[in-house]
Amino acid sequence: GTIKIQKVPSPLEWKGATSYRVKDTVSVGKITYECTIAGVSGGTAPSHVTGTAVDGTVTWKWVSTSAYIGWAFVPIVTEQ
Repeated sequence: GTIKIQKVPSPLEWKGATSYRVKDTVSVGKITYECTIAGVSGGTAPSHVTGTAVDGTVTWKWVSTSAYIGWAFVPIVTEQ
């Protein structure tokens, strides 16, 4: 991965039993995920920090692990 410093809007917090579309982004703590296969989330939030994982019928791709500063996430590790 690479190190980047940038301000980005905070993604929405992950919610269980929720419909997600492709390209939707969510956060779970300091981790950001992007939906790659649409569906309905399950009862347990994703927690992976590489690749993809299935949550209910949604597939999430890990995007970044961030440090929260004020109103924005400042990614410190990203996947190429």
